[in-house]
Amino acid sequence: MLKEKCGLLSYIGLSSEMLLQDFIERLEMLQHRGRDSVGLYYLSDSGEYKMFHRKGSIHEIFFENPSEDVKLLLSEKSKMIMGHLRYATSNVSDDDLIQPLVNSKKNIAVAHNGNIPCAMLKHIIKKINTEYFKFDVDVNDEFHDTTVFFKYLSQYDKTGLSFDEHLCKTNKYFNGAYNFIIMHNNDVYIVRDKRGYRPLCYGYDNRNNMLISSESVAFGNDYVYSNDIPCDSITKIVDNIVVKIDDNKIIKYNNSNCVFEYIYFMNELSIVKTPSMKISVETYRIELGNQLALQEMANGLDFGKYDKKDILVVGSPNTAIPGAIAYAKKMGLDYQQVLIKKKNTGRTFIILENDKRNVYFKKFELNKEKIKNKIIIFIDDSIVRGNTIENLCYLFKNNGASEIHVRSLSPPIAFPCYYGIHVPTKEELIINNNTIDEITNKFNLDSLMYLDINRLKNIFKDDICMGCFNGQYDPDILF
Repeated sequence: MLKEKCGLLSYIGLSSEMLLQDFIERLEMLQHRGRDSVGLYYLSDSGEYKMFHRKGSIHEIFFENPSEDVKLLLSEKSKMIMGHLRYATSNVSDDDLIQPLVNSKKNIAVAHNGNIPCAMLKHIIKKINTEYFKFDVDVNDEFHDTTVFFKYLSQYDKTGLSFDEHLCKTNKYFNGAYNFIIMHNNDVYIVRDKRGYRPLCYGYDNRNNMLISSESVAFGNDYVYSNDIPCDSITKIVDNIVVKIDDNKIIKYNNSNCVFEYIYFMNELSIVKTPSMKISVETYRIELGNQLALQEMANGLDFGKYDKKDILVVGSPNTAIPGAIAYAKKMGLDYQQVLIKKKNTGRTFIILENDKRNVYFKKFELNKEKIKNKIIIFIDDSIVRGNTIENLCYLFKNNGASEIHVRSLSPPIAFPCYYGIHVPTKEELIINNNTIDEITNKFNLDSLMYLDINRLKNIFKDDICMGCFNGQYDPDILF
């Protein structure tokens, strides 16, 4: 079963068209959510819907050395556009799985972010085929969660129901972590799971044109964040208003947004809506650093025995930087960004093999003079397999650092994720095979400390999914 962590963006122009180049530039703001492929589905000036699928990143496809068809696409305008960035976490990059998936005969397009676990998907297929309609989907087929949902939608004309009715009825059977954006004819639909594991929000410009995005960072300065797409519902965009169309009796679920979105995946400039306010992801990451410093002061290493001028706090680019700066400030220590990540490189989280030292060396620039003979407190957002700390701490030591102390802005990741982030199997996670002392010795560190999970809970007052830390999952979802 594939598990994907992707980026979604959709434009609905109520009063004007958007230049495709503008849309692509906004989609690039979500590039951190997926670099394997780019997909577009849009209404052309001629009134026809067009599809564009291409492997690679936006920079590679559209700006580095664009082909003639790409140049032509960038010059087009549209009132309806759907975009998808794919992160194929299983290392599968089949062309058939580049989204949006499109049925041109029935004018249906589907883009998806999230994951429906394999066991859950088999259960869904059996129930639909038994209780609703015998569709052309078999539980024994080779399948993917997006393609299953797409196949069911594409067969709505066999049911005697309208598309809207069929969509509502089909969705009653689905469970997992998913955001689907659907285009059918000239209508746009959004389907979210009951807990809203993956982010999805919308905003407007001053002409009431609408953007729907995985993150608000794509809105730029000319679109204003309005709200999150509601969970446990099917909504239809009518005159650029979000209208609920399903007739389910609504059960009030607490949102279980993925905590790892805030710690690692989301852009720090993105806005997060809480029951009482809207705050930036950066604000959460700063508080992680504050809590880590308070923990250090309470039961961590006594850095008072060192001369402070010999200590340098370094944050792992780019997600750990706000927390590292906050930690340094609260500890009264010097922070300098001596480690710089090169542009247009992928995320180290996605590197699967253990021996990737050369990759790390190529991805980062190090100010060697500033770390020489320094006691380095290296702060990372999380520790998964240990590849990052192993290789970067080697880089520090090899270039003259006298000591290396590693601090994690999150608790130990001890459990896999079934909701759309590729966390390795339990056996691959370093904390499950090593004690903290063993990790410290293994990577030749001078000390190692993780943020306590209770301090993490204090930051996130709302109901947050912490399954990768505590192994507590939704009991209604089969794995």
